[in-house]
Amino acid sequence: MANEYREIEVYIGPFEEWKGKVLNKAQSIHLVSNGNNNTLRIAVSVHRAILSFCTCQLNIWNLSEGTRDSLKKEMSVYVFAGFEGRDDKEMVFFGGIRNVNSTRQGPDVITTIDCLTSNGAYMRASISKTYTEGVKVKEIVKEMASTLEGVIVDPTEIDVEGELGPSGFSCCASTMDALNNLGGQFGFSWTVDNGIFKAKTDGKFNNVQRVLNATNGLRKVSPRLFGPWAVQRGADIEAQYLPNFNLRDKVKAESELNKNLTNVYGINEINYNLCPKDNSWDMHIVSLMQLGTEAENG
Repeated sequence: MANEYREIEVYIGPFEEWKGKVLNKAQSIHLVSNGNNNTLRIAVSVHRAILSFCTCQLNIWNLSEGTRDSLKKEMSVYVFAGFEGRDDKEMVFFGGIRNVNSTRQGPDVITTIDCLTSNGAYMRASISKTYTEGVKVKEIVKEMASTLEGVIVDPTEIDVEGELGPSGFSCCASTMDALNNLGGQFGFSWTVDNGIFKAKTDGKFNNVQRVLNATNGLRKVSPRLFGPWAVQRGADIEAQYLPNFNLRDKVKAESELNKNLTNVYGINEINYNLCPKDNSWDMHIVSLMQLGTEAENG
């Protein structure tokens, strides 16, 4: 591991996001950034949250003019993070280009690419339907999610409860608005995370627990304080980037400096800031809920 460079790989290709996670490497622009001098400088910022959708900003230094001119909104973006020469890199973002802009800073030209997961699906999807009493909310969510073209709908990722009462539920709106209205009524949150639709009852987390400590890259745990009495509800956790941390997983943060903050927390947001050229390899986890020193399942 000591001789391996941290590496970012970016594929920018035809807009086939509506087909799901289809990466056509042969038709994609392939960009690489690692510790070698002959690779580009690429900085990646990714935001994932259970209350919104996954976004990504790429800053790429000194792309050729031809490559800059070829970048358009109708293109898909895949970002992988890991180590040079290895095939097990994690896909930290998948989505579509929302905006491209290049600026000059001294001798450098920096191209900024703003991306949104399932960008096309959010813009196009709508639903018009009335559901009657007794229909399970989970089935409604599945049907609504199926209108998001190219989004993978896995029933195991939909964990919501309840059924409609006598008034039923009617919608004639964008799928985003319909899901938000239903979620507000029945207490669940939804997102599309790297092309996968996920919905879960508020306050519930996956039966997956990770550990962060000084040995594997934990840097800082800060309490999130609310109200005039500064009551702690969750924490901000800063660490070295590690793969396979997912929204609604549990993380046990073991703080050596502030042992009172050692706790199990639910993951509500994950932010990555990755740039092999300047040694940024950071992960910031936002938790809005403490789950106890030994979290229970559920």
